[in-house]
Amino acid sequence: MMLKDKVFIVLLLLPFLFGCSNEKNKPQREVNIQKDEYDLIGRRITSIDSIVSDRKYGVVFVFNYYDCGNCVDLGFSVTKEIDSLYHERKVAVISTVGSSSFYQKRNAYYEYVYADSKDLIRKELKYIPTPIMILMDSLNTIRNYILPGTSDKKEIISFIESVEN
Repeated sequence: MMLKDKVFIVLLLLPFLFGCSNEKNKPQREVNIQKDEYDLIGRRITSIDSIVSDRKYGVVFVFNYYDCGNCVDLGFSVTKEIDSLYHERKVAVISTVGSSSFYQKRNAYYEYVYADSKDLIRKELKYIPTPIMILMDSLNTIRNYILPGTSDKKEIISFIESVEN
């Protein structure tokens, strides 16, 4: 190999050896993940009254047909857990896009599923990701939320425990 070829190869490899990462200048990631990543806590959902006719529910589970299947299944699982824990229906399930019957059958969920065909809740909340479970007070103000499939087990347990009678 000629000297010229060796110099060329070394020049090509330099960025891979020393370049791009520059770890010293990157800020350290915080160990605690910001809880209210979407700035939802304290916001009021005014459109909920036009979708859910019976305001006895303190929790809403919003999903659409095209969401991650396992995430929707987890949302139904948490819904059933909350309802059984409090011995009454505490969670209003709302489907935004597509038919909910596939997920209802798959999760053996036979309660009524409300339709938000105009996607009012997500529009009002600046297109939050779904599926999402939202805990609200009597004035429809968000107190807590989880994203099934994204939230960890500790957050889900904490969410379930925060649901009041």
